[in-house]
Amino acid sequence: MKEVVLFGGGGHAVSCIDIIKSDKKFKIAGIVDKKKVKLHNLIYLGSDKDIQKLKKKYNFAFICIGQIKSSVIRKKLFNKLTKAGFKFPYFLSKKAIISSNVEIGSGTIVMHGAILNSGSKIGKNCIINTGAIVEHGVKVADNCHLAPRSVINGDVTIKEGTFIGSGSIIRENIIIGKNCVIGGNLFVKKSLSNNLIYKNEK
Repeated sequence: MKEVVLFGGGGHAVSCIDIIKSDKKFKIAGIVDKKKVKLHNLIYLGSDKDIQKLKKKYNFAFICIGQIKSSVIRKKLFNKLTKAGFKFPYFLSKKAIISSNVEIGSGTIVMHGAILNSGSKIGKNCIINTGAIVEHGVKVADNCHLAPRSVINGDVTIKEGTFIGSGSIIRENIIIGKNCVIGGNLFVKKSLSNNLIYKNEK
């Protein structure tokens, strides 16, 4: 079985480990984090300083750092690991509902209870979190996080690096710009420009 190195040992990693283990396509080699961690009796492999050494032994990596609002940390690490030569699998919960013609980029994880409907496209290094709904024709670019129970209605485009908060609903046919932050439990009914922090309707 192929081995994958997990980068990040916090709370998000716990959820990722559960899905990776149940997927049974990869064996987890161990965890890389800035400090020594113990999760699920997995081996601690070192910190980011050991990337080059680890690449000599392992070919696959996965980022288990969460994304609260900003995608900067996950994006930088993804680029750093890609430059080092690591490959990124994607992981899908067996408890998610995913249409047969959905496209999913490398390094992305789809959590329990998520629904990805026909013709939707998910970019690289994304988190589609627990119970998120991605409707038909939605396009989600790289380095995005759709938080738990968020609803993205049909033919929406979400550009790179955007965070959609828990319970928020995005109206059909609109465009959400790059690096936007949308708070929780909001209804977004108009397109948003890049780098916007959206807290409540105006």
